[in-house]
Amino acid sequence: MSTPTPSSPLVTPGSCSIMGELPRVPSSLALSQTSHTGTDFPTDAFMVGSTLPKEHLHVSNTEMELKTRSIFTEASLNETYTSSLNEDHLNDIELTCCSQLRALNLPLPPLRKIPTLLKKLYPPTFPNLPLSAVRVTRALLDVPHNLPVKELDYGMVSGRNCDNCVGYVPVPVGVAGPLRMGVVGEGGVEDKEFMVPLSTTEGGLIASINRGLKAMRGGETTVACTADKITRSPVIEFQNLREAVNFKEYVESGAEDVREEFEKGSRFLKLKEVECKVVGRVVYLRLSGETGEAMGMNMISKGSESLLQHLQKSFPFKILSVSGNYCCDKKPSALNLIKGRGKSITLECTIPEKTVKEVLKTTSGKMVKLNYYKNSIGSALAGTVGGNNAHAANVVAAFFLATGQDPAHVVEGSQCITVMEEVETGLYISCTLPSVCVGTVGGGTELKAQKSMIEYSKAKGARELACVVGGGVMAGEVSLVAALAEGDLVKAHMELNRAKKC
Repeated sequence: MSTPTPSSPLVTPGSCSIMGELPRVPSSLALSQTSHTGTDFPTDAFMVGSTLPKEHLHVSNTEMELKTRSIFTEASLNETYTSSLNEDHLNDIELTCCSQLRALNLPLPPLRKIPTLLKKLYPPTFPNLPLSAVRVTRALLDVPHNLPVKELDYGMVSGRNCDNCVGYVPVPVGVAGPLRMGVVGEGGVEDKEFMVPLSTTEGGLIASINRGLKAMRGGETTVACTADKITRSPVIEFQNLREAVNFKEYVESGAEDVREEFEKGSRFLKLKEVECKVVGRVVYLRLSGETGEAMGMNMISKGSESLLQHLQKSFPFKILSVSGNYCCDKKPSALNLIKGRGKSITLECTIPEKTVKEVLKTTSGKMVKLNYYKNSIGSALAGTVGGNNAHAANVVAAFFLATGQDPAHVVEGSQCITVMEEVETGLYISCTLPSVCVGTVGGGTELKAQKSMIEYSKAKGARELACVVGGGVMAGEVSLVAALAEGDLVKAHMELNRAKKC
């Protein structure tokens, strides 16, 4: 690479800027190429909307852009392309960008400006700009080397899935299966086979679910999606109670304009239910709608906002918030347990006594008794809301991570009622999950790895995907209750969690 002249606007190690002599790249950055002392910028305020004056970028002038690009020869740009794929070393352009931003001596690094600056430095056809921006961000924030950066499509992630992206955390993915169920649909019951991808760091979890699935395959499992409606709950304020009640009566009357305004923003959004709760002069709407294959929070929020703006033309209210917590989104609630949120799933399975003894190493009687005292009485004593299960959240969380669902919705998904009965042929078990918030499009499901796991599950659409969640939960319930009934839990964890390294 040619050496820049002192008059160049480009700041590379040891060069000058039009603002005068600038600090050299810190020695830690020059050596490791990805770290610095961390004293320039406080780590508790990396970015949050800082505004950077254009004149500080040194790249707005066309002549400067030409000078900047002329410094890098064709050979060095080819080298830059190659080194941009290297996780350990910044290339010359990335070092230049770091130097420019450090030289501003701002209290926090203007991370949003990194792509803009890099566009000025790289040739127009450079294909790895998003990755390069991530690498510069890592250097500015002194991100540890052990956090991986390669193999992720940052062009898709940036501005969509993650802000200030500096890499990703690899979580192991395992598979349990096959899961065989009869899926109840409009045409009756259709026998289907699924796989259950699970992302977890808890050794023994997938092995336990596999054991539960094996026991379920010895019997007959049926699953149904009994409801499909995501919710949003705006909160609005009137001048007095009379106006609030008038609004409630109109909105709940089935007025056609309510449906039309709510649904007009998306052909997939269908209004299912409108409910109003009046608290003095304040009204909480609970709008429930189907959202197609998407989990649907953005879709229903947009529909709710559109509806409110329409209704304001006829009713004098103030919008306090598009979400007033009566949804109830990402929080445990009795309302979601009773009315459901997302996909409501219920399953049943009858496992022959022979299978219970051979696969689960216990008896139906022991499992039924423990399920009563643990999942009914114990959960009641603890005051859980929908926590009448052994460990539904374990399976829901692992499945959500593997398939790109919003992990915060594990809160609703953990609500599960597990019932066990001793019948003439063996063990009857049912699991009911009223609030499984999943989708097959949008959000994290668009990432390549997560999308591939959705496809691998063999689920056709969001409802079937929710059914797979339910099947995995049931398998986990069967296996864990059996292990607890026989006192095998600790032994199994010690064997599977404490295995020697290969």
